[in-house]
Amino acid sequence: MRMEEYKIAVVISSGRAVISLLRYLSPLTSERIAMSLPLEGIVVNAGNAIYISLDIEGTLEGVTNQLKAGEVGMNVERKMMIIALRNIKLDFRATRLGIVREGLEVISAAKTGEKARIERI
Repeated sequence: MRMEEYKIAVVISSGRAVISLLRYLSPLTSERIAMSLPLEGIVVNAGNAIYISLDIEGTLEGVTNQLKAGEVGMNVERKMMIIALRNIKLDFRATRLGIVREGLEVISAAKTGEKARIERI
């Protein structure tokens, strides 16, 4: 049985990464993001994770306070996507969204302050 997912790309100056938003993790937030594409945001590289500001409303679903390397989450209160570069513990609640399928090394090269474009594949 195939799980439903939305494939999206995060495009930054160093290249492009492919992410799967897995609907079973957060159906409402994943759908809202997918239907709002393309989106643009500003990158913050915190070393262990990349944060991308997104002007999108979300719902706290599948709450977690940790992400594994390559996992993608969303802090709906602060309106930011989180891409874990290493296993991390968060000091806030997040909704788990999916995983990076390819290009984690591209994402890790993102510079704080640069623009990121998120688009459907």
